[in-house]
Amino acid sequence: MIDAGKLVHDGDLRGLIKTMDPDKRVSFTLTGEPPAAEELALLGSVLARDGQRITLKVGERDIPSVVGQLLGPLKAADLAIEDPPLEDVLRVMFGKAKEAP
Repeated sequence: MIDAGKLVHDGDLRGLIKTMDPDKRVSFTLTGEPPAAEELALLGSVLARDGQRITLKVGERDIPSVVGQLLGPLKAADLAIEDPPLEDVLRVMFGKAKEAP
C-alpha cells in the first residue's frame, strides 16, 4: 500500500491487520440480565450494546479468558470472534502514516 507516494505496507492482509489493530471483536448475545457496564469493562472495551447483544474489543491474548466468562457465568447464547473491519484497519494505517515525519 502506498500513501502520498510512500510505501506504508508491503505484505499480506493478515499481517497488516495484526500490525495495525491486533485486537479482536467479540460479539455475543446474553440469555439473562446483562451485566453492569463496570463488569463488561473488565472483559474488554465495549464497542456496541443493543439490549442483550454486545460487542467488545478484546486483546488477542485475553480471548480465552473472555470466552470462558461468556460461555460460563454470563451464559452467552451465541458468540462470534472476528478481526476488526478492514475499514478500521485502513483508517488506523493511514492515520499512522500521516503522523510519521
